[in-house]
Amino acid sequence: MLCNFRKKSLIILVFIIFLSSIGILNFYGRNNRKEITKLYDYHPAVLSVDAGHILSFGYTNLLADYFWLYTVQYLGSHVIDGSYKSLNALFTLVNGLDPYFQYPYKMALLIFADYNLDQAIEIGKTGMKYNPENYEIPYFLGYTHSFLKDNPSLGAAYFDYAGSVPGAPKVYSQIGSAMRRQSGLLERSYEFWLHVISNSKDTEELRKANTEIIRISNMIYLRDFAKKYIEIFKKDPDFYMHDLVNKGIIPKIPDDPVTTAGYGWYPDEQVVKLTLSEFNSNI
Repeated sequence: MLCNFRKKSLIILVFIIFLSSIGILNFYGRNNRKEITKLYDYHPAVLSVDAGHILSFGYTNLLADYFWLYTVQYLGSHVIDGSYKSLNALFTLVNGLDPYFQYPYKMALLIFADYNLDQAIEIGKTGMKYNPENYEIPYFLGYTHSFLKDNPSLGAAYFDYAGSVPGAPKVYSQIGSAMRRQSGLLERSYEFWLHVISNSKDTEELRKANTEIIRISNMIYLRDFAKKYIEIFKKDPDFYMHDLVNKGIIPKIPDDPVTTAGYGWYPDEQVVKLTLSEFNSNI
């Protein structure tokens, strides 16, 4: 028994030294950078899943937790420039070390989908495979397909599935039909985030939901007044909607909550294109 205790203690000690060495390398690597812009260029090489299993000495869950904390730190360090070159590898490593760790799957669909949509969907589907009892993963897959992939039929199917999982909030089973009733992309998205605000207690989910509600409200506001502009001038407004102000249609462009307040509107190109096509179809 004493021998086994010493063996386990040695393994834990080696594991702690390994984690400490990573932290030290990251510390000195960052502190040696002379310019703040170089910090945003920092994209670490990430272990493969096989290497992670070997170096974990069987403590894969512990290593997954460590690299998840590292992923959160990496996300925060690039929030300004939005460049996440190592994010896919980090999600793959965390999920490969502990496929039953559910939170990263949800965060991949909430955050990573904005940067690598198809890969985020694959991560979400893997999450469903290993965690069939989790209703939040198909719920956010429903959101991803409905609004980011513009496939409301498949999105509604995921919402239906989420509502069928034992323990899921009753409102989940209603979202699929609600999405089918809403004809416009923006209206469907608005309805979805209202459901999130009404039913979620997760801080990150609520933060994103409130941001999206403001952003979508602004988009609907701009869309409706752009229709008025088209009716009057018989042409589309410019991409950034400045024509609406220049021609006196609206007093100012609303601030985009996704960017720093006061720096004007930075529209999502895909949503704007879809919105402009709505303008033209409703003339």
